[in-house]
Amino acid sequence: MNSKTTSRKLSGNIVLQSVLDEKILEVYSALRANRLSKEELLAMADELENEYGAIVNANFVRRAVVFYEMKGKLRKD
Repeated sequence: MNSKTTSRKLSGNIVLQSVLDEKILEVYSALRANRLSKEELLAMADELENEYGAIVNANFVRRAVVFYEMKGKLRKD
């Protein structure tokens, strides 16, 4: 594994996510309150899942969307 990958251990199995560090930082920045709209965050979650196979990360972003929507923390276009 090189420095540009992220790994995560789940239920005793090692799941390797080949998500570039810069993509992880992009997601982190995007999850700040009022930074992106619901549609933008959901598109980011789809990209994580479909392009990188990062299902856990994608689901985390989707859960954040639900929470941000309840709290009024999504950017309004």
